[in-house]
This record gives sequence, C-alpha cells and structure tokens, in this order.
Amino acid sequence: MSPRSPTPIAREGFVPLDGVRLFVRDLGDGLPIVIVHGGPDFDHEYLVPEIDRLGASFRVVYYDQRGRGRSFAGTQPDHVTMATEVDDLDRVRAWFGFESVVLGHS
Repeated sequence: MSPRSPTPIAREGFVPLDGVRLFVRDLGDGLPIVIVHGGPDFDHEYLVPEIDRLGASFRVVYYDQRGRGRSFAGTQPDHVTMATEVDDLDRVRAWFGFESVVLGHS
C-alpha cells in the first residue's frame, strides 16, 4: 500500500467583477474541478477539508458565490440572479485560464 499524497497548500484571493469580488480558494494541479457550493446561504467552508483531498490529483477551485461567504460585500439581493450565477462561474473559469472545467456541486 502506497502512502497518501499530502493535501497541497491552498491559495486564496479574489476575482474582481463589476462592483463585487468573488472569493476563491484553489489547490493542487491537473484537470480543473470547480466546486459550486449549495445554498442559498452557504459558502464553500462546509466542503473543506474533505474535498481538499482531490487536490492530490486535480486542481480544485472553490469560490463563494456572489452575496455569500467572503463574496458578500457590495452585493444586494437583487444582484443575485440565475444569469449572474452563470456569468460568475464563467468568469471564475476565465480568471484561472481554464478552457473547460469539471463541475462539482454539493
């Protein structure tokens, strides 16, 4: 039995958007997996550290969706729509330079 690879160190920051900033946390290398947390009032924290284990084989990117968690500042309830959710996800993908991603949802 081989020893487990250690979980890589997470990098944290913000993706700037029009009037808001999305908090992002990423770790690992390889095929990108973007984790989309549940809601409506959750953030990515409840998925850590279990999902972090995927960072031994993949590039794992969490982000707090607009108006939630550390992406709350500057967001009004009417700024959160299905269109902004999809656009934000695509902008996170583009920010990291991923052509495509695998999505994970709670």
